[in-house]
Amino acid sequence: MSLKNKIQNDRMIFKSVEMNDKYQGMNYYANKELHTGYDIKENEILLDKHLTREEKVNTIKHELIERRLMSRGMKYREADKIASRYG
Repeated sequence: MSLKNKIQNDRMIFKSVEMNDKYQGMNYYANKELHTGYDIKENEILLDKHLTREEKVNTIKHELIERRLMSRGMKYREADKIASRYG
């Protein structure tokens, strides 16, 4: 199954919220490992409401890649490093 199909099947929800200065976005798995305290469901990705359109696009790419890798057991640091290459 391609990543595009997986994302569509997961019915991802993107929420624009006030986030601290440390993060532009957050997914369920990163939140769980980092204990950031955000209330995120497994099919949600939070985006800082102050991001520009271009920043949102890049952050969504990053979070989707990071989420996918972490859902398969990869730790945050490694998943974040890989995801940063693409968004």
